[in-house]
Amino acid sequence: MELSFGYYVYDPETFGFSSGHLFVSLRSAAQWMFTDAICALYRNDRQAARQDVHALVQLCEFNKEDPLLSSQMFRVAITGPSLALTWEALQSPDWNEEELAFFQKDWEQVDMFQAALTGFLGGRALMEMEFGMIRSNGFRNTLRRMIPGNNGSQTWETIKDIPASSIWRLSAEKNELFAFKQYQGALECVRNLDHLPWPEIHAREVALQIESGNTFDGGKIGFGLKHYQYAMSALIIPNTAGYTQVINRHEAFRRLTITAIALKRFQLRRRHLPAELNELVPEFISAVPIDPMNIQPLHYRLNADGTFVLYSVGEDGKDDGGDPTPTNSKSPPDLWNARDAVWPAAEESSNIQAPSTRE
Repeated sequence: MELSFGYYVYDPETFGFSSGHLFVSLRSAAQWMFTDAICALYRNDRQAARQDVHALVQLCEFNKEDPLLSSQMFRVAITGPSLALTWEALQSPDWNEEELAFFQKDWEQVDMFQAALTGFLGGRALMEMEFGMIRSNGFRNTLRRMIPGNNGSQTWETIKDIPASSIWRLSAEKNELFAFKQYQGALECVRNLDHLPWPEIHAREVALQIESGNTFDGGKIGFGLKHYQYAMSALIIPNTAGYTQVINRHEAFRRLTITAIALKRFQLRRRHLPAELNELVPEFISAVPIDPMNIQPLHYRLNADGTFVLYSVGEDGKDDGGDPTPTNSKSPPDLWNARDAVWPAAEESSNIQAPSTRE
């Protein structure tokens, strides 16, 4: 897979752009490439592993222009494991600078924040289309089109007789206004991922979720459809809970990966590591990457023994000096289950597995 390519179609019957039928095939292809790359690394076949990683990065770029939110979510889902695989590959001491530059160039083309923004903008346009169809065709008929082929299914049996199918017009404008207000708030969070520290973004998202819960359920635990006033909004607003957190983690990991590769290239050429990341600029990297967790440059420290510590401050936004101590001893070792998200060194691999991409 040498070039990224796109395949998506506009279909009003399915509410816009869709490549959903490709997801299973693409996921299967990615899984086979992961497996082949791991086998190649065990055989010490670096070139085969490099080509597998390259193909996976191209798969991460697949359908990058598709405005469907689920398409962008799929790209994000492929990116996390692909970054973890890259970390595994980089543990080989045999890469030369040209090969490392190949890895770096691949990952420099991926942009998780742009993926999120493209998907959210497409989602907002899709919401407008859905509300327009509700106004034209009625709530119940539109639901049948949104959930095709489900007559007789549990989902359809649950919602087909709800009073909203006949009383939705009483609160149609209020529903639409609330839905777009909520979605605009989520969109602004995505737009600010590269400008505001993660704790601030997360606080805004939590506030939006609380507002939605109070509106749909009156602050009670339950599914909002039993409270009919905002049934339209409850169905149409996409569930993006946790999505921006995954996006932010993957983007931070991507930037750590690029920086770690640049450090290895510097070391190969100069026979020593730099004292600070600015020494990488511009020969090995165009600029020191920004940590999306606190909107400051990634942190780096050269140790007296010739090793280095490269890290993101993690999701609390606080710099703990590159401390990889887990914050929750009951959870598995994880890049993000630590005081700081530290790029794992090879000698730590027996204690810290390849950076987890659990979502």
